[in-house]
Amino acid sequence: METAIDANQEILGAIAWEGYKKKGRGLVLIEQKQNTLKLRYLVRSAFRKQFSSSEIETLNELAEHYDPETQIIPCLILRRGDIFTSSPTTTEPAPPNCHFPSEAQPD
Repeated sequence: METAIDANQEILGAIAWEGYKKKGRGLVLIEQKQNTLKLRYLVRSAFRKQFSSSEIETLNELAEHYDPETQIIPCLILRRGDIFTSSPTTTEPAPPNCHFPSEAQPD
């Protein structure tokens, strides 16, 4: 079964790369809302607004050591509030080569 991360690799890579270039190291939040996914980049300095202090330590460690040219850090937040963070994950294509679909260009 294909996961939200697998099914959206190119757009996740594009979000991660654009976020990294504009804001620095961070992760891609994948929030499950009803039957849709809300995708956004969260820079490290904003972790405290979204996560508990115990989660922040782990996320900072991941964000410090991932390779933004080959990896993303996906963080899935389910409708019921459960949070699942993956270790750095590679995308196909690599983040610098990922592109947004024309209807999903960032603001």
